[in-house]
Amino acid sequence: MGQLFRRHCALSFLSGWLYRDGNANGITHEDIRRGIDRPMGSRILFDEARAFIGIPAAVTRDPMGKPLDNENPVKFGRGDILTFGPLATATPGSLYIREASGTVVWAFRVSGLGGRVRVFRWFKGQWKRWE
Repeated sequence: MGQLFRRHCALSFLSGWLYRDGNANGITHEDIRRGIDRPMGSRILFDEARAFIGIPAAVTRDPMGKPLDNENPVKFGRGDILTFGPLATATPGSLYIREASGTVVWAFRVSGLGGRVRVFRWFKGQWKRWE
């Protein structure tokens, strides 16, 4: 199973679909295009009044201290597809969710081996791991 994210810049929202892996090689854009990896339901819209997927301009570094591209709050591999495999593997990457005010940001970081998800909170100019 995997999650594909699509940004709709002109409309200022993000949407996604959950896909089922049809040939046991992971979710890929090619398999989606060919109809091998199929949606498990209808499109999911990520847009709320209080919180949404995004990175405010004030956040310039990721939780590890590396420079951050504020234009892309969804980063999973080359195609922004988050996939979890049956052998405890996942597409490594990050998902950033911010409050509407921009004062609090959450980063969900997924490791490739083990599929571990670490959660970080940005508040008052610094990241802290959320335990």
